[in-house]
Amino acid sequence: MMIYLNNTPLDEVLGGFLKELGDYRFNSIETISVIDGLDRVLAENIFAKRSVPHYHSSAMDGYQVRAEDTKTANIDNPIFLSMEKIKYCDTGEPIEPQFDSVIKIEDVHKRDNGIEIIGGATKWQNIRPIGEDITAHDLLFTTGRKLQPMDIAALIASGIYQIKVFKKPKVAIIPTGDEIIPWNKEPMIGEIPDSNSQLFANMVKKWGGEPTVYPITPDNFDLLEKVVKNAWEENDLILVNAGSSAGSEDYTSKVINHLGKVYYHGVAIKPGKPAIFGKIGKKPVIGVPGYPVSAFVVMEELVKKVFLYLKGEKVPERKKVEGKLTKPVNSDLKFQEYVRVKVGKIGKEYVITPLARGAALMSTVTQGDGFLIIPQNSEGYRAGEMVQVELFTEKDFDNTFVSIGSHDLALDILATHLAPKFNLSSAHVGSLGGIMAVKKGETHFAGIHLLDPQTGQYNISYVKKYLKGTGAVLIHLAKRTQGLMVAKGNPLNIKSIKDLKGRTIANRQKGAGTRVLLDYLMEKENIKPEEVEGYTREFFTHLAVAQEVKSGRADAAMGIYAATKGMDLHFVPLYQESYDLIVSPEFYYSPNFKSILEVLSSEKFRREVEELGGYNLDKSGEIIFVEGEKN
Repeated sequence: MMIYLNNTPLDEVLGGFLKELGDYRFNSIETISVIDGLDRVLAENIFAKRSVPHYHSSAMDGYQVRAEDTKTANIDNPIFLSMEKIKYCDTGEPIEPQFDSVIKIEDVHKRDNGIEIIGGATKWQNIRPIGEDITAHDLLFTTGRKLQPMDIAALIASGIYQIKVFKKPKVAIIPTGDEIIPWNKEPMIGEIPDSNSQLFANMVKKWGGEPTVYPITPDNFDLLEKVVKNAWEENDLILVNAGSSAGSEDYTSKVINHLGKVYYHGVAIKPGKPAIFGKIGKKPVIGVPGYPVSAFVVMEELVKKVFLYLKGEKVPERKKVEGKLTKPVNSDLKFQEYVRVKVGKIGKEYVITPLARGAALMSTVTQGDGFLIIPQNSEGYRAGEMVQVELFTEKDFDNTFVSIGSHDLALDILATHLAPKFNLSSAHVGSLGGIMAVKKGETHFAGIHLLDPQTGQYNISYVKKYLKGTGAVLIHLAKRTQGLMVAKGNPLNIKSIKDLKGRTIANRQKGAGTRVLLDYLMEKENIKPEEVEGYTREFFTHLAVAQEVKSGRADAAMGIYAATKGMDLHFVPLYQESYDLIVSPEFYYSPNFKSILEVLSSEKFRREVEELGGYNLDKSGEIIFVEGEKN
């Protein structure tokens, strides 16, 4: 059991640590060329050295004239001006001293040796005077301004070529652990590529810092102390990745305490609880947990706020949306929890679908849209409750299709055909979960493949039973082959469901069509769940159970042929099933669904899916059943 030094609430850690840092700031200054100033923060007030424009100039193409010479011109009394009294000019040309007005070229009639005008000009008409935009000695920008592209253009135009800016804070990133290897080396069993250092480095760059990734340090106190000492001398902030738990080989807190002082070890957040906050001298040293999502949460919720505070910048607020929670989310009272979620928009309302909560599951961030933050001392939220989500990604939810139901590789290919015009947001909850999502109005459509043991028919009886009165439309996507996935070469000679007795399997979750099929076939063979090891171990996709077989943790798993092929396993075909889409009537009759139908019926889509193996898409896109109609 891991023991943390404390379990301090996040706000207390952040406020207390900033107080301990005292007057320490990232305030070193350097002088750079203005053309290198994009996103740099000014360390001085800047005043214009020259006016913009710095001469009287024409605002458009036309003729320079004296306003006095034109004052009597009108449509009944055209005036001819000879070449001696005018001068042609293009936009931006200087105005000669003898002239005080410009007549647009479209308002004159050219004549031999001059022009004819039918309207008088006023003084300074169509002329940009000196300093119209910026006057010499005007205050342009104050200290702390983060320079944008137009700022740089204005500085150059007003005669500023060198600027004083705050140096980019230097941040040391120290990866640790005997199991960690360089990011570009192919890992062996027990080795982990160093992806976290690149996560940290890119986040620091986005915040305006200058990261340095140090060589990987093994789990050794003396070696880590030496690296931290060097990093402290060379940088403004030190991040030590991993080694922040209380295990026997987690040395980060010991090193910080030896060289300086640890103020907080253990934050009441989940994931991310073993984070460490200390300082050596005046410089902050932060221990970031090793699990990817824990690391991301600590970087985003704590390190970012410390960094921007020391840089003198405000933390930008995340965009927030409020929507209906599709599944209950329970939480530990001891922690403030950051649950990754998918966000969809059905009609005018947002729907929030929680994702898996493991601290190692970086896909929950890459595939998720935001955080549902459950406060400390809260037990969580009920399904159907309105909750607020803080988005960590920008997405056009109006052009995002929501699919909650059974997983199939064909949906991934569908997503590639819909992009970039439309996004497809998928959550894998099984066929029955998908039907319930359609019933509750929480999804645009759901993939389902549910066998009716009484009729041997797929899907229709379930739509009739659960979606009565909804008008839902059942669309065929594919026929696909289900069977047993076993190790390459089938060393255990598994040839049928009967051979699962006494073996270890990886199973799909309750409500998944594959689980329903397995139960049906086991019942036919009089095999009880307790006679199959691993029956209660649940996974949410075909690829996930295939990976269990590939790794040797399972002898077999029920799944589709395409997943077997992708994992280079042996396949024992057992059943051909119908994988269909159940579509809400509102979405089916909307213009956007036509885009999906066009893809489903396209030859390219059908060919790509069938090349996966075990699929037949001859009737893809055809209507199978419309609830409420005589079919």
